[in-house]
Amino acid sequence: MMTTYPAIPSLLLIPGESQVDYAALYAIATAYAHSGLLISSHGKKTDRPELSFPAIVCSSFAIELFFKFFLMLERAESEEPSSKHKSGHRLGHLWEKIPLEHQALIAGMFRNKTEVPLLDASDRRIELFVEALAHVGDAPFVKWRYVHELVDPSLMSHAAITEVLDALGYAANYVMKEKSGMHRRHDTSMPEEAMIAPDQPDEEQLLPIRGSEYLLLGRDSVLRRIPVNFERKKAFFLDGIRHAVEILDVTYSRLRDALTHLALNPPASNDTPDVFAHVFIDAWGFVDAVDRFSMMYTQMPGIKFGNTKGGIPPLREFTQEFRKLRNITDHLASKADYVISRNGGAWGELTWLTGAQLQPELIAWHCTLRPGTLQTKPSMQTDPIMSTLDWPTDSIRLCAGEYEGNLSEIRKHIAVRIRHLEAQLKPAFQQPAQAQVPIINDAYMRRQVKRVG
Repeated sequence: MMTTYPAIPSLLLIPGESQVDYAALYAIATAYAHSGLLISSHGKKTDRPELSFPAIVCSSFAIELFFKFFLMLERAESEEPSSKHKSGHRLGHLWEKIPLEHQALIAGMFRNKTEVPLLDASDRRIELFVEALAHVGDAPFVKWRYVHELVDPSLMSHAAITEVLDALGYAANYVMKEKSGMHRRHDTSMPEEAMIAPDQPDEEQLLPIRGSEYLLLGRDSVLRRIPVNFERKKAFFLDGIRHAVEILDVTYSRLRDALTHLALNPPASNDTPDVFAHVFIDAWGFVDAVDRFSMMYTQMPGIKFGNTKGGIPPLREFTQEFRKLRNITDHLASKADYVISRNGGAWGELTWLTGAQLQPELIAWHCTLRPGTLQTKPSMQTDPIMSTLDWPTDSIRLCAGEYEGNLSEIRKHIAVRIRHLEAQLKPAFQQPAQAQVPIINDAYMRRQVKRVG
């Protein structure tokens, strides 16, 4: 039932003297952002899903306003008249107008709930934000406010909209606090004696790597663009690092998808032998790639590491469990008695956590896959589970003997090292000695073979 008397019946609006009042625009954008969430929450409480339409319209418009906030901020700082600018509704067009410094700030807040930006955002983090922005559409405000005019089925993802909105909102809030002197920007410069890549990053440096994300940058990653005159042995090690991480991405992505499907669609008992082979191929391939990455990274010629820091173990220590796992599978025959004494199987055991439902209550499955002959009926673990859940599947662990590797956790430790290594290599490859030479890599050749006689 509609009401004829709103809680706030009227407001008197008095325009400010400045046409570039970014503080007022920030307040309005924030209000629309909050409105979208409030309407969505009210729709769920009252079981009125149609309220999702005004909710997503408010959130979509908030994205547009936050983009315009950053444009207005730039004009205010440069004292440029605003009348020359017609920004429109297209988000991609607005994003391109934003200065690179603020693009990096926004990307540094993407999927980052700490409200502390990862400043000097890597190209990959910016690329991830742009991908998310493209996913919500170039003009979601226009699309969803005229939802009644749609002619084809459309997925309306308020979650995807709010993920982009969060990054913009946190970035704008950071700027406003900076303007008021509430905090200083962190110094992200590296000291002269800094290592080529960090062996022990601080906890806040570890990037949350979601299951759907790759560790490497895009196709233009500096690790794919090594000049032909770069020192041959170093190039060999960099290639080894890149290949290892590419294998990590492929195997983890396939493994995670397969385990999610198994959790949500349990196979019949007589079908279980048909599902484990490709799962364990990817799991052990991931272990092998972790071990190879660790060796190539820590032994690369010329690499140096900083002093020991507390809180997070160095890479070699953190990957030691994967080295032990690989040692078992490489010497399985000689390790047979050891594995059997711990009731293990020839291929080890996989466990993982998959979420099935968030609301009204969390429903998740803790799954175990242990191929091979069993002499006693296995029992499910009953201990409480303490774990994060990167929806829908996280905490993928492979166990063999007494050793267990957390495949999900190790990825963020590798990711921060890869991204820092790329940041170190990029300026090195831009030096005159390397900048003007060709780049040749990843060759594929084919020739036709003809039958003679």
